[in-house]
Amino acid sequence: MITIESKKENINASDKSIFDYLGNFNNFETLVHDKIEDWHSDENSCRFSVKGLATIALRIRDKFPNSKIIVMSDGQSPVDFTLIFNIDFLTENSSVFYIEFLAEMNMLMSSMLKTPLQNFVDLLAKKLKEKYETTENC
Repeated sequence: MITIESKKENINASDKSIFDYLGNFNNFETLVHDKIEDWHSDENSCRFSVKGLATIALRIRDKFPNSKIIVMSDGQSPVDFTLIFNIDFLTENSSVFYIEFLAEMNMLMSSMLKTPLQNFVDLLAKKLKEKYETTENC
């Protein structure tokens, strides 16, 4: 199994605000829009193509209010994986956010994908932070 953790980002937003935003896949496209095409979503699932690569489908498996959202690949991805969005309360208007990526893959695939996956989860965390830095009413 491969486990990859994003950089932890301090975000100037409440844990509830971040949870509500990430808990609806209709919001998720804004975080990845420059890397994907053919976006389709509803509140609990999404499907998209990574430019030049594969089609990915995701669905929310579990939500733990204001602290964690567990997302699973949904059959169309080349590798089955889990994303865990972690939100740690700091203050009323400040939280720490990070992502864990978990997948079963062989050593060769793991070595080929580790760096791109690390870059992906780091980018998602950074984009979420930027979203709250540029939006006043989150």
